[in-house]
Amino acid sequence: MIPIIAICNHKGGVGKTTTTAHIAYLLAESGNRVLCVDMDSQANLLAHLFPFKTVRAAQENGSDCILIQRSANLSVLPLSFWNASLAEYTTVIQQYNNDKSADIILIDCPPSLETRTLAALDVATHVLIPTHLDRFATMGLRKLLQEIDARNLPILGIFATMTSASANQVMWRENLEASYGSAVLENEITTSRTFSSAATQARVVFEQVKKPNAAMEAYQQITNLLTEKLGLHNG
Repeated sequence: MIPIIAICNHKGGVGKTTTTAHIAYLLAESGNRVLCVDMDSQANLLAHLFPFKTVRAAQENGSDCILIQRSANLSVLPLSFWNASLAEYTTVIQQYNNDKSADIILIDCPPSLETRTLAALDVATHVLIPTHLDRFATMGLRKLLQEIDARNLPILGIFATMTSASANQVMWRENLEASYGSAVLENEITTSRTFSSAATQARVVFEQVKKPNAAMEAYQQITNLLTEKLGLHNG
């Protein structure tokens, strides 16, 4: 069975899509065949990686669930516009697991514990959790972790996104570490305008910024961690 990672949080705007896109790109560049599944009805992952005409075509296809190739090693399965049952979502993802056409599957989940997210957790082998360092994002983790525990899923890591050196964020990081211990990664994705700039051009930061900044280096380190834990190709 290949690794299937649900990238999720019971909270919107914490960097799930950005995380999925950038880790997928780095894994693909290292020689891994990566399949991303866009489970969010807003299709943000699809829009992050493809021009608008591709997103519109996927929307028009609706329930056809046609795989879209971005590069030799990176493709996206848009389930964003398909309204199905939990069992139907898990079945279509499992088909790609069974046919061995990918080395890893990354699922970009919706920002709440709706049917699509629960389906992603049902089919996942691991979970990766980006979060903000604030009260509401931290509260959102509790219900999500109940669902993860109920399925006995291993957590690859919980990590902070869009961070700064503010006293408030330092306090919430301490709270996060006190609550979840070793599951909290040292790596933090610092606030950087380069991510939103790249997304508007349907690109990832690594495609347009030559000199890595701290946030880019953190994503590379998290990807290296996944590569090591899951036995994936490393360049």
